[in-house]
Amino acid sequence: MSIDCEFGTLGVTTMEAGIVIRVFADTDRTDCALLENTATADGSNLGAPLTRSDSILVKCPTIELEKANDAAGSVLPGSTVTYTLTLTVDDGPAEDVEVIDTMPIGLENPTNISDGGVFDNTAGTITWNLGDLDDGEYTLTYQAVVSDDVEQGDELVNVASATSPNSQCPDLETLGPDCEDDSIVIVRVPTLVLDKVASTELITITGPNDAMVASPSVVTWTLSYTLTNGPVTNAVITDEIPVGFEFLDASDGGTLVDGVVTWTFPTLTESGSVTFRTTVDPETISRVAPTVNVAVIDSDETPADEGDDSVRVTREAELGGNPTPPPTPAPPLPDTSVGLGLNGEPVTVPIELLAAFVIGSLGGLTLVNVKARNRRR
Repeated sequence: MSIDCEFGTLGVTTMEAGIVIRVFADTDRTDCALLENTATADGSNLGAPLTRSDSILVKCPTIELEKANDAAGSVLPGSTVTYTLTLTVDDGPAEDVEVIDTMPIGLENPTNISDGGVFDNTAGTITWNLGDLDDGEYTLTYQAVVSDDVEQGDELVNVASATSPNSQCPDLETLGPDCEDDSIVIVRVPTLVLDKVASTELITITGPNDAMVASPSVVTWTLSYTLTNGPVTNAVITDEIPVGFEFLDASDGGTLVDGVVTWTFPTLTESGSVTFRTTVDPETISRVAPTVNVAVIDSDETPADEGDDSVRVTREAELGGNPTPPPTPAPPLPDTSVGLGLNGEPVTVPIELLAAFVIGSLGGLTLVNVKARNRRR
C-alpha cells in the first residue's frame, strides 16, 4: 500500500516550516509483527530523492489457560477438591480478561474463591473479571465439595475458559484450544458389608440339672466382610458376646473388652474374614428362643453394616428322653374254643361258630324279652 502527495513548488518559508503528513491505518492480528514504513521525497531541482524509514511493532496478545485439581486418583463423596487455574499472558497487555469456570453436577458449595471471583448459584459458574493484564502468569484457585449423592465411577468434568477482546480468544464463541481447559475428578464409592455364620445351628443340653453338658460345647463364629471400591480407613468390627456364651479366643488380633470383641484395621484394602470361639454355658443359655449374635462393621468411608446368625438349644429330655413305654399288646384271640359234649367229653368248637351261636342266643333272648313285655301289656 502506498500514498502519493503532489505539492507543486514549495517556497522557502514552507520548506523551513515543514510539511506534516499523517497516515492512519487499523491493524489486526494478521499484522502481528514489526511493521516498517518508508517515505520518499523528491523534487525536480533535487539532486537525489530523500528517503527516511521508521517501524512500529504490532503486538498481538495471547492468553492460555490451564486447569488442574489436587485429587490423587479417585475421590470420595463429601471430599473437598482444590482447583487451580493458571492464566498466561504473552505480548500483552491483554485487555478486559475474563475467566469463567463452569462447575458440573456433582460439585457444590465452592469456597475460598481467589482474586474476587463470584459464584452464580443458578448458572453454576464462577466468574473472574481481571481487567487488563500484562505479560505473566496469573493463578486463580477455589475449593468445591463432591456431592453425597454421586455414584461409583461418575466423572465430574469441570470446564474453564478465558477471553480477551484483543487476544486470539476475543469471546466465548471464538475460543481457541489454548483458551479453555478441563479438569476431571473420578468418584469412588466404597461399600463394606458383613456376613456372619455359626459353626452349629443346634446345641443339645444333656445330664441332670446339677451337671448339665452342652454338645457341642464350643461354637466358632466366622465374620466375613466384603469390600468393593476400596480401600477404606479405620475399619472396625465389633461383636458383643450374647448371654449363654463365654469368650474363648479370637483370630487376627481380636480383643475382648467389656464383653465386646473388637477388630481394628487402620487401612482395609481387600475382603477377608475373622473368627472367634465361645464356650456354651448350659445354665444361662436361652431355651425359650434362639440366641442371636450380631456383629457390626464400620469405616470412615462407609456406613455401618450388620451381620448376624443364631443358634437354638434343646434339652435331651424334651426330645423324648425317658420315654413312656409302649402299651402291652393284647393277646391274640384263639382260633378255637374247648367245651364239654353231652356225655361230658371235651369238644373243640371253631371260634367263628361259637360267635355265631352267642349272637344267635342274644337274638333269641331279645325275642323272648319282647314277648314277655307284650304279655305284660
